[in-house]
Amino acid sequence: MSQRWLALWEEELAARAAEDAAGTAPVMQLITSRGPVTVMLFEEQAPNTVANFIELSEQGFYNGTRFHRVEPNFVVQGGDPNSRPGTPGEPGTGGRGAKIPDESGRDDKRLHFAGTLAMAKAPNPTVPGSSIPNTSSSQFYVVLEPTESLNREYTVFGRVIDGMEVLQRIRRDDELTAVTTISRPDREYKATTMLPPSVPPAGTKIDLP
Repeated sequence: MSQRWLALWEEELAARAAEDAAGTAPVMQLITSRGPVTVMLFEEQAPNTVANFIELSEQGFYNGTRFHRVEPNFVVQGGDPNSRPGTPGEPGTGGRGAKIPDESGRDDKRLHFAGTLAMAKAPNPTVPGSSIPNTSSSQFYVVLEPTESLNREYTVFGRVIDGMEVLQRIRRDDELTAVTTISRPDREYKATTMLPPSVPPAGTKIDLP
């Protein structure tokens, strides 16, 4: 690990200590077929993305979906309604029917440390290894190891605070039974959505490099 990355990790630890002390960050629980995973959401650094996740979770949008992409030592990805058994459409290509703006360009953005929760996006077919801006919808992922290469383009909106060992056991097609609220501020959570200028064609996989 580089000295720069170690310095960023120290900054992350300070941010986490401040969040823990404040005790106001939303906390959600992913109920999976392998056990529960508890996540804290970064409302200050990714407010619209957090609103999107809470809104969909409390609507039951994620109930019964599957983790359609699992790569050991890299990522666990889910949140696609097309992954439900018997649902038309290829797993990895679905969403909420709208997109949300990226928040990965903020000066205070959080980074991809192990256990980071972030939004998947459509890959850019003309620029290998990059993504199409503003194409996040409902699909999310958790990185299992620090992954600096994703920091520039993908919005980080939370972190695992309990259950990393559960994520390590998850396999492709394991169920995300529900996402439940443990605690959050008492207000409405409704995301600002959009249709970006370069909407990917229907059937495009929402993926990572």
